[in-house]
Amino acid sequence: MCKQLSLTDMRPGRTCASLNHHAVYLVEPGALIEVIKGVVGLTTSPRLWWDKLSADLKKLDLCIDGKHLDLVSHELDACYFLLRDQQGALHGALITHVGDLLIAASPKVLDSLTQQLSRIFPIADWEENDFEYVGSNIKQDDRGIHLSQKSSANSRLETVEVLKQILLDYSAAMVANIDNQSTIGTLSWFASQSRPDLQAKPSYGDDKETNTVVKMDQNGKGQPLTFPNSVPHPTTW
Repeated sequence: MCKQLSLTDMRPGRTCASLNHHAVYLVEPGALIEVIKGVVGLTTSPRLWWDKLSADLKKLDLCIDGKHLDLVSHELDACYFLLRDQQGALHGALITHVGDLLIAASPKVLDSLTQQLSRIFPIADWEENDFEYVGSNIKQDDRGIHLSQKSSANSRLETVEVLKQILLDYSAAMVANIDNQSTIGTLSWFASQSRPDLQAKPSYGDDKETNTVVKMDQNGKGQPLTFPNSVPHPTTW
């Protein structure tokens, strides 16, 4: 069955449910304000938004060619919804990320699902064929679906600055260490998403370096971090 992708970006702040269990009051000079809906910065807002979004998605009841279709959360990932009929056959999928909804389904099912979602959520439009989703560029054409991360690479990936005449055996400064860790993390993300060619193929020398770090950890595993009960005032240092 041919699958088509469609993406929308909602604004959770506009659709958060009311505060059912927690009354929050902000006191200002001469004023008392009661917050009755989730707002940006409120600690409970992300949970309110997710509770409303997931509940509304599960209430949807599509009828396509006489078949009733429902969205059901995947048992391993609550943000991944499968669109199934009453016999359990799969007709599509929906992935959520905050206010982003990415749907994969046949054109007929996709059209019906996006129409229903647009009626209950503040959705301006749906993007198709060429869009960005969670750091990935997704294009769909007659040849298939193409996934890349060009925009993320342009904005997030930088080389670690190394002084030209520095001895390579010297321990790196704190800033260089942080930059190195950030770069490794970004490369790891790219390798797992769209660049399998970047995945490491370690040599035995790399394995020995790993073993060196393991031994360092083993040697210091009994040394705890100690947080003193009281910290001297800076003037007494």
